[in-house]
Amino acid sequence: MWTLMIIKPDIVAHPPLLQAVMRELLSAGVMISGARKLQMTSDLASQLYEAHKGKYFFKRLVCHVTSGPVIAMCVDGDVRRILGGSQLYPVPREGEFPLLGSATRSLLFVMWLTLQIQKQR
Repeated sequence: MWTLMIIKPDIVAHPPLLQAVMRELLSAGVMISGARKLQMTSDLASQLYEAHKGKYFFKRLVCHVTSGPVIAMCVDGDVRRILGGSQLYPVPREGEFPLLGSATRSLLFVMWLTLQIQKQR
């Protein structure tokens, strides 16, 4: 089954991470029918994530995917099994890290992922 997969700006902005994601997909046998780097507009992002409209994270999600270029791909394969679900890192329990905003958590995740990639080399 062909599926739309979007690699978000925080990964696209870091070529080594983007290469690692692509390597994982291809080595797991995911077929990529087409890929395009693009700048998502607020209107397009709002339509894409319409199912989340009204949820507390909707504005932040739209802001995030419009903050830089994304890569949209048509893929065939079990991408969720390979890369994980939409929640790539565990959210700290309430009060565990009260000063960490989502940008800081994203940066920490990118740093963690970079370390994982370096360990594999």
